[in-house]
Amino acid sequence: MAVKKPVEEDINYIVRVAGTDLDGRKPVGRAILGIKGVGRVISKAVLLQLGYDRQQSLGKMSEAEVQKIEEGIKNPGALGVPGFLLNRRKDPVTGETGHFVGTDLAVAQRSDIEFMKKIKNNRGFRHSKGLKVRGQHTKSTGRTGTTIGVVRQKLKPAAAGEEKGEAKAAAKGEAKAAAKAGAAAVPAAKAAAPAAKSSAPAAKAPAPAAKAAPAKPAGGEKK
Repeated sequence: MAVKKPVEEDINYIVRVAGTDLDGRKPVGRAILGIKGVGRVISKAVLLQLGYDRQQSLGKMSEAEVQKIEEGIKNPGALGVPGFLLNRRKDPVTGETGHFVGTDLAVAQRSDIEFMKKIKNNRGFRHSKGLKVRGQHTKSTGRTGTTIGVVRQKLKPAAAGEEKGEAKAAAKGEAKAAAKAGAAAVPAAKAAAPAAKSSAPAAKAPAPAAKAAPAKPAGGEKK
């Protein structure tokens, strides 16, 4: 008996929403979380306001439904989503409350950081130095760039100091040994000095005996 294979339904495996390629096999409520700026709260609120099932596969939805989802996540306020759930409240330029997703969010973040660097406030200064901005610890995390470990930095001067101390101690030891050797040589030299003086007259004593012999004439004695 032949077994019938299940008929594969038409599905779009790649769905592009708000400039982001999403997996069409995933449920729509989880698939749109791959868009930058869309979290679980916004995803649930937008799909609830549109009346779509969050467990439905994104690839099985029509183009019109996908278009409505894109418009909803770009402007949730138009669907009645409260303003405190949006990521752009009271824009410093326009003063309006909106919601940025995808590349718009990246551009807005970059412009905000450049503005803080320009006015040189505390957050802008830390952004320019590449440091933590929101009060995180920096002793054990975020150690990038030219930062050197605390333990390693203290060991190098200590090692150099130990080498210098050893060299000074060796030099002092050599100086003390030379001083002791010199002090021991002084009494020996003093003891040898009288012996040298007493031997000097004994060497001079035979000199008068050499003068007593008279010289004889070469031709002999004359009678």
